[in-house]
Amino acid sequence: MSSKIKRLIVGGVSAVALMATTLSAQATTYINIASAANFSATLADIWNDFHAYYLTNYGLDYGYTVTTGPTATLKADIIAGSPQFDFFFSADQATPVDLYNNHRSLVDASPFEYAEGSLVLWSGPLNTVNISGGLPSPLTTNFVIAAPNAAPYGYAAMQVLNDAPWSLGLTTSTTYPSGYVYTATSIGNTYNAVLAGTYPYGFVAKSQVCRTVSGTPTWNSYSSTTYAREYYAEGTSSSNAVPPNPISSGSQPYDHITQYAIQIANSSRTTAQSTELTNFVNWLNGSTPGSTAHSVILSYCYRWAL
Repeated sequence: MSSKIKRLIVGGVSAVALMATTLSAQATTYINIASAANFSATLADIWNDFHAYYLTNYGLDYGYTVTTGPTATLKADIIAGSPQFDFFFSADQATPVDLYNNHRSLVDASPFEYAEGSLVLWSGPLNTVNISGGLPSPLTTNFVIAAPNAAPYGYAAMQVLNDAPWSLGLTTSTTYPSGYVYTATSIGNTYNAVLAGTYPYGFVAKSQVCRTVSGTPTWNSYSSTTYAREYYAEGTSSSNAVPPNPISSGSQPYDHITQYAIQIANSSRTTAQSTELTNFVNWLNGSTPGSTAHSVILSYCYRWAL
């Protein structure tokens, strides 16, 4: 599977990017978004509500293209200027901050936090292994994480694996596979590899395997033999999708996965596209009356939402 997947969402309809020219004609305007893979499904739901609101109330048929992939790859695309984006949802804080501090001409505004993610060891629905008690020690089975040098969730998994009892000493420049640790190019491809049964389990984003049902975080039901265990940034872990409050400190901590977004400069953006982008940002941050963005983000089991 390609590390970069381009999709077009217009009027709630999703299609591969090769059909973008045809389908984009259905929209009044569209903007180009770069999104970390863990947020792509959440973004689609946010956009569906945003699109419906502006179509119903103002007759504006907004569309968007989205390129998903590892944060480092999306950053490189932004710096290269190809493709040309209007907005970027990163899986970390450091990348948008670096764009703002060191590539100021490429951005139109300061970065802001939109969510905080969490790391989950997940198995299933194929070749399921009961890892609800946590990652085995000693390791005896190949498993997968996102590439630590490109994906923040992979970096967090590396931090967990470098703590006791495994103490693997992995780095972003380690040659993988290393021991039983294999990598996928993005957290999206990591999830897909476990979903397809290529690996019996792996570290994925909680947003990929959890939904909030009636206000309660619940593991997605793929089959009767799907297992998950959440690892908290503070340390400690639990097989319960509902995190403890407060979360106590313990072993295997990792850097909080604070996810930041930033508006990207685009010299070819039209006035109509600028208006769409402003309306989308206002929908995202809750400035628009009736915005559902906050509740949608929380429905994907993120620890925090703007």
